[in-house]
Amino acid sequence: MLKKVTANKLRHLAEAKARKVFGSLDDLTPIKAKKLFHELEVHQVELEMQNVELRETQLRLEKANDQYTDLFDFAPVGYLLLNEAGIVKNINLTACILLGTERTDIQDSDFYTYLSSGESDKLYLALRKIFHDKINSSFELQIKPNDRYSFTALFQSSLNINEDHTKSLCRLSMQNVTKLRKAETLQQQYENLQKEKENIQQYLDLAPIIFLLIDSEHKVEMINQKGCEILGYDRVEILKKNWFDHFMPYADKANTVHIDFENKKFLLTPNYECDILNKDGSLQAVAWKNTAVLDKSGNLIGTLCAGVLSNEHT
Repeated sequence: MLKKVTANKLRHLAEAKARKVFGSLDDLTPIKAKKLFHELEVHQVELEMQNVELRETQLRLEKANDQYTDLFDFAPVGYLLLNEAGIVKNINLTACILLGTERTDIQDSDFYTYLSSGESDKLYLALRKIFHDKINSSFELQIKPNDRYSFTALFQSSLNINEDHTKSLCRLSMQNVTKLRKAETLQQQYENLQKEKENIQQYLDLAPIIFLLIDSEHKVEMINQKGCEILGYDRVEILKKNWFDHFMPYADKANTVHIDFENKKFLLTPNYECDILNKDGSLQAVAWKNTAVLDKSGNLIGTLCAGVLSNEHT
């Protein structure tokens, strides 16, 4: 019924416009009729051209929409549209894969159900900040989809404001950053260990005796300042060098029964004495106290040695 009324109204408007342009049809002369016919032909051609242009525009819009859909669905980042209550209004395929669900199962459902225990308050506060304070933000949540393993997701938000504010939606990008966070944690642990190592090195450098750490390949991993001074080398000249090949004379190696050189194993007793070879070719007798360094499985990975010059020791 509405379409019929609209069509009638348009016809009356068209007739009124025609009368205004061409006057009353009662006074139509052959010349006017010919002119009117020409105008109608031109108008028909114009309409056909407009129709062709509209069809081409429609095809371009459909192509652009298909391209947008492909970009949206197959983007390397997950995308979601949530309302203020946390209901999923739209989601791309990447996000569905991350959440281990189908689009039909998650669309118009509660996103809170995909969060790990204790994460709901974080999402609630984030959405409140976005919708009420109009502040775009980034936040992380622990996601646990369908009883699978949980992962850390990084969200970036922007608010899509509608004239009817009750229909405004929050656009969210979602990335799995679990590996990145683990890498950052490992990096932080490494930096902490390096700082701890530097602190230990500073304390050892103040010691009046030699401190030496040898790994399982007989290479020097650490030596303190006293050891460098006695050997006559800079630290960089000693580190990563094979201790027994560079700093112990062969005679002492052969006579040191506490080391199994054929099998390349450290069998150092807690206490023994041997000569060390200095940079200038001289020898100095050193009394050693040795401590095995073991891994978590109890395997020997090196030896920490503390040495005192024999003349000082006696």
